[in-house]
Amino acid sequence: RNLVFIPQITLTSTTKELSFILKKKQFSIRLVFVITINKFQGQLIKHVGLDL
Repeated sequence: RNLVFIPQITLTSTTKELSFILKKKQFSIRLVFVITINKFQGQLIKHVGLDL
């Protein structure tokens, strides 16, 4: 099992017309799975998870 830590990006609005501050948190991720056909034969993937 491999653990990979993904940095969290916080975006904040700088608009002075609003009487409050908008904050948004997001993670920059791109879901990719690559394997050659020869390696994949006979394998099953029962569960895939992303824990935020």
